[in-house]
Amino acid sequence: MGKFNVQKMLWMIIILQLLSFPSVSQGLKVFVASDLHYFDHDLIINDGAALENYIMMDRKMIRESEAITNALIDTILSIHPDVVLIPGDLTKDGELSSHQKLAARFQDLEDIGIKVFVIPGNHDINNPHAYAYDGDNVIPVSGASPDDFSSVYANFGFNQAIAHDPNSLSYIVELAPGLQLFALDVCKYDANYS
Repeated sequence: MGKFNVQKMLWMIIILQLLSFPSVSQGLKVFVASDLHYFDHDLIINDGAALENYIMMDRKMIRESEAITNALIDTILSIHPDVVLIPGDLTKDGELSSHQKLAARFQDLEDIGIKVFVIPGNHDINNPHAYAYDGDNVIPVSGASPDDFSSVYANFGFNQAIAHDPNSLSYIVELAPGLQLFALDVCKYDANYS
């Protein structure tokens, strides 16, 4: 089973575990959204052949990613869950500016009392395909390192953690007394650039 499927499966097990403790989780509303693949539109410098070629080769809807993210945030606001879990592939290909802009949207949710917890997916860290598009040119941009990721998303699990794995970005938070969330980073992103 690939990295992508294992991570999604682990999150589903965690959610099922949450639901199996009715005395602890009763009334706790949990919202899960994965594979956002958010893309900072400022990285489309000039629309052109480079972006068109990318779109023809990949099914991510990067032109529409901002509208999709806005619709997601609106849906979350209308449901107003207690907790939002984002299990990976937050950005198109780990562009640092995409992470920063998405984190600002998550902060809007935190500011009204909705707790957001993230963990990276295989697209989010040390991705050699972090690009901007300028007409016919593909321009490499800053991608997120593991330190960047945990810093940008510090308010979304990392600062609240009661335990951290020293060898990954995995962490544990307590959602309610006696109810812990294990956020497991199963990605292997150390050698992505080599």
